[in-house]
Amino acid sequence: MHWRLRPVIIGYMDWVKKRRWYVVADGVRARVVELNGGNVTSPLGEDFIGVNLKSREINADRPGRGHESRGTVRHAKEPPTDPHRKVKADFARDLAEVLEHELALHRYDELVIVAAPQTLGDLRATLPETVRKRVVKEIDKDITHLPDHQLGERLMRLTSGSDR
Repeated sequence: MHWRLRPVIIGYMDWVKKRRWYVVADGVRARVVELNGGNVTSPLGEDFIGVNLKSREINADRPGRGHESRGTVRHAKEPPTDPHRKVKADFARDLAEVLEHELALHRYDELVIVAAPQTLGDLRATLPETVRKRVVKEIDKDITHLPDHQLGERLMRLTSGSDR
């Protein structure tokens, strides 16, 4: 008799719907959404907005000064990285931490990432292995500007492969 129960349990587990989140991001903003039919809902209830400052505002402090090894000449030290790239990479790292935290709470099963090419690269570099295993599709496209009523349809087209 017990052998009859086993196929029913396996069949039930196959039909449980997986929770799929979509991450739509560029270097300074991101939305995490779910699709319910063609409607977009925000499981986290908020969008993520990073820092979008001008170079002079990022580098508001004067650069440090250094001495030459010989003589009395002093010169300004240049920042080691492009400040805009660093801010965008930090934003991707922060987003990856949120995704890791939400996965630990079992809030989603699958992840689709739709991001501007450079942001997609930053996310790939910073996503922990546990989150990376949940990524079912990556699309290098910036669609952060779309309003919710257009975003759902566009995400469905992108993930079905009919729109590129």
